[in-house]
Amino acid sequence: MVERVRSISFRITALLCLAAVAIAAAAIGRHHTITAEAEEIAAQLREDRSRTLDRLLQLKSRSVWSLVYDYTFWDEMVEFVLRRDTRWASRFINAAVETYGADGIWVYNLEREQIYSARSPRAGSGLATLSLPPETFKEIKRRRVMRFFTWTSQGLLEVHAGTIHSSADEDRLGTPYGYFLAGKLWDDGMLSALGEDAACRLELSRRPPVGFRDNVGEVSHLQTLPGWDARDVAYLRASFENPGLKALVRSARQQLLVSLAMTAALLSLVVLLLTRWVGAPLNKVARSAATGDVESIADLERQPSEIGEVARLIRRFFQQEEKMREEAGERERLLTAWQESEERYRVVAETTGNVIFQTDPNGVFTFLNAAWEAMTGFTVEEGLGRSCLEFIPEEDRERVVERFWKLREPGQPPIRGYIRFIHKDGSFRWTRVNAGQVLSASGEAVAAIGVMTDVTEQIRQQQEIERLSLVARKTGNAVVLTDSDLRITWINEAFSRLTGYSTEDVLGTTADEVLIAPGSSKEVAAEVRRKLVDGVGFQMEICQRTKSGDPCWTLLEATPIRREDGAPEGFVLIQTDITQSRKREMEFRAQTEALELQLLQHKHIADRTCRELERQIEERRKTEEELRRELERLERVRCRLEEQTLALLRQAEELTITRDRALEAARVKAEFLANMSHEIRTPLNGVIGMTSLLLDTPLTEDQRDFAETIRVSGEALLSVINDILDYSKMDAGRLELECLDFNLRTVVEEALDVLAVRAAEKGLELVLDLPQDVPQLLKGDAGRLRQVLLNLIGNGVKFTREGEVTVSVAVVDQDRTSATLRFAVSDTGIGIPKDAQDRLFQPFSQVDGSMTRKYGGTGLGLAISRRLVELMGGTISVQSEPGKGSTFSFTASFQKQASQQPQRRSLSDIRELKVLAVDDNATNRRILYEQLKAWGCRPATASCAAEALEILRESAGSDPFLVALLDLQMPDVDGLHLGTQICNDPQLTNCKLLLLTSVVGVGAREQAMEAGFFGTLTKPVKQSALFEALVDAAAAAGWTTPADFLKESQAKPTAPSQRSRRRSRRPLVRCLVVDDNPVNQTVAQRMLARERCHADLATNGQEALDALDLTGYDIVFMDLQMPVMGGLEATRRIQREC
Repeated sequence: MVERVRSISFRITALLCLAAVAIAAAAIGRHHTITAEAEEIAAQLREDRSRTLDRLLQLKSRSVWSLVYDYTFWDEMVEFVLRRDTRWASRFINAAVETYGADGIWVYNLEREQIYSARSPRAGSGLATLSLPPETFKEIKRRRVMRFFTWTSQGLLEVHAGTIHSSADEDRLGTPYGYFLAGKLWDDGMLSALGEDAACRLELSRRPPVGFRDNVGEVSHLQTLPGWDARDVAYLRASFENPGLKALVRSARQQLLVSLAMTAALLSLVVLLLTRWVGAPLNKVARSAATGDVESIADLERQPSEIGEVARLIRRFFQQEEKMREEAGERERLLTAWQESEERYRVVAETTGNVIFQTDPNGVFTFLNAAWEAMTGFTVEEGLGRSCLEFIPEEDRERVVERFWKLREPGQPPIRGYIRFIHKDGSFRWTRVNAGQVLSASGEAVAAIGVMTDVTEQIRQQQEIERLSLVARKTGNAVVLTDSDLRITWINEAFSRLTGYSTEDVLGTTADEVLIAPGSSKEVAAEVRRKLVDGVGFQMEICQRTKSGDPCWTLLEATPIRREDGAPEGFVLIQTDITQSRKREMEFRAQTEALELQLLQHKHIADRTCRELERQIEERRKTEEELRRELERLERVRCRLEEQTLALLRQAEELTITRDRALEAARVKAEFLANMSHEIRTPLNGVIGMTSLLLDTPLTEDQRDFAETIRVSGEALLSVINDILDYSKMDAGRLELECLDFNLRTVVEEALDVLAVRAAEKGLELVLDLPQDVPQLLKGDAGRLRQVLLNLIGNGVKFTREGEVTVSVAVVDQDRTSATLRFAVSDTGIGIPKDAQDRLFQPFSQVDGSMTRKYGGTGLGLAISRRLVELMGGTISVQSEPGKGSTFSFTASFQKQASQQPQRRSLSDIRELKVLAVDDNATNRRILYEQLKAWGCRPATASCAAEALEILRESAGSDPFLVALLDLQMPDVDGLHLGTQICNDPQLTNCKLLLLTSVVGVGAREQAMEAGFFGTLTKPVKQSALFEALVDAAAAAGWTTPADFLKESQAKPTAPSQRSRRRSRRPLVRCLVVDDNPVNQTVAQRMLARERCHADLATNGQEALDALDLTGYDIVFMDLQMPVMGGLEATRRIQREC
């Protein structure tokens, strides 16, 4: 009732509010109409002012645009870009800045290199260069002429740009010669002048104005200024006032305020009157309805108005409310009782061990308690909503439907029965089901509810008992069952046959009354009774009486039956009839006694005979026992051998099949690898060969870079393919090592030479530490040793940013004919974590995936190296710490050559020679010092230029240094400047200087010769080259040498010219190139022509044989895989014919 009263008040208030809203809406509508008219006027003004501003901006920039247009079609500008005549530029370009009113001009060539710039006085030094991305010039080249804006340190710059063309190329279709850019700054002065011309206020900003909105009577226009990529880089806001528009907007606002004020006054008057006439009675009625005091509105009930009707309704409402409160109390009591009953049933359902279920008429489970999961293994959620037949074996479903589906018919009594359910693990559970039907109010069966009890264990026990009972009934032994009081509860037929007692005769009697015959031994009878009473199992021979009174000997075996708590609940007594064996024993005993009596008469003979019989019996018994054990062991062995033989036969058959498949796969793989090797290497050799030929021709710098990139990429791809093919050969076991003579130092130095360029490009030092005591003339596979070294050194160079990569060789063990050496490659690179070192030598494995993306590689190099090292009889390992570098070391065994003395000049040529080695790298200084010391020199070292000059000057007076080895790349003062200082010092003029330079420092060699150096050596320095250079330098410095060396040195200058003359008179060599690939033919022919060789071509082995029949060749280059006749067959025929 209170709500109804409040509803009346609310409706009245709502009507008043709606009236006020209608009046306000009318006023606001009028205001919006005027505002829309004002907005249309402002839009028209904004459009007019935008066109005016655009025209002014075009006029302001027309002069700069004209400058760009004129100068980009000028032949003299093209000439300037090509020759860069600064006098012409200062004359014409500087004048154009002032003439055209530009603030800056910039000229670029096609390589985007700024070749000239000019600026106005107000521009300042900030516009000396323009910071433009390379994409800007691409856009200028694409559009030919363009205008854009960019921010500089001086402010916003308007740039007009164009490509430079000759005057004949009016359409700008030809290739441009460069780029011409002119710019004008948009400073405050320029914006102020532009605003005065446009009669508006201008504001420039980098970002669009936030909350951009016009003031009253003001019109604003926002113009975007694009950058080179058409993206907005600046925003120009133009604002101006319009008096007529401003008056119109203010008039609309005044009308809106007057209308709202009149609406508020009228609404207040109406509210005051309604409050007095309607609100006060309604409030009184509302208070009465809220407090329940109906007497306070008795006076209102007598009124015939709507207020009186409401008061009367309130009285009736409270009367009905009191009645409903009493009914609600009764319902609450009933609900509480029902909830208590429901809780009791719920607790019973959840705690009982039996399954409580409910199904609909179709047998679908609608309720299951928690015991369902314990019994079937299925969760309650898995069971609900599914038919009960899904959990019953198929063979039982028809019987269940026939018996339990009767519950769908009304009026059926509860049904009991046994049903098998399928457990989740696949086993079965027997349940005892009691089910009844649930009837609706109309008497129809709407559900079935029941209880299932798991009786699986009881049924299993019952089946076991039935099985045992059957066995007990059919067995030949007598079986007796007793209860806990030892009273007989069951006997089998064998007991009746043995004793003559029937079941009725013995049931209820105690076991000892039947089993122990009168007159039995008291000790035996007491022992049997004691064990039966104690519930202890036992086995004993007893004598009992049959029903007819005859004695009967049996072997009694008593086994107690115990409950789950261990207490005995009865006995199983099994009796075996031993009467006959007992009789035979008694007869034997009587015969034995008679024999003993006879033996007593011949005791001495009997004693010996008995002892001999006992001994023989014992021996036979032992022999029989041993034979029995041996036979059992042999039988077990035979069975095992048969099983193993069958298993081995099966394995042999499987292995034969596997071997055949593996051999076939290996053959196919070998053929595939051979074909792939030929098909991939052939075009790659053509690419690399043609690139090498191309690099020997005159090329521009870009062309040479492109060709060099092709060559390097081809060699990298060939290296990857070689790695994959090598690993495949190793995996197939087809890789064999050669055993040829080689020089160890030459192999190591060649490996360093290959990677010297890469190391020098990264600023790394390559250091070789090969002591004199290491044998150098060895026998083995030099190519595979070089391959391992190249892999390890290449990894060191790849993963090292700065520092050095050191290769050292040491002797592990040696004798007169063989030597085992240890090679170590150390770097100062990124290092390897401990957890990643174990998988380094696995195929296709790297430290992590980011290594492949950053450094490249296949992950096969170290795996191949490990296989090669193992083939060379050694092992490979790694020691590393992240951030401190790595050391890869491996051992390898080689045979020694017969002679261990390499041919070179005598060490006496430089013995006692005083040499100074200057290098900032401590490792290099140590190795040079040890090498020079081993040759008998008197070495000294210095780490910088200042220290070297001090040492040279100190010894210049008494015992000067005749040779100095100077490193080119040193901090502070490099080797060239140090050499210049030494040559300019009068005290040190006799010291011969040798410059140690990297491979990339080829230009430094010419500088070194101009600076006065005697010669240069490439790092890493080869031992033979260092020795020869020292001998030559010492001779040039006046070092005393043996006479034969002097003769050789005197004849030396003429030797090169003689060799060159002999080389120039060398006859032309005739060669035959046999290859089916045209590209390889061309590469070989061109390369041989450079070496003064005439090359004829053949496309297969048969053509080669035909050519050899017609012409004699000095050398034949033979490909292996060719059509018609391959290279191997052709070579065999050539050897046979020769």
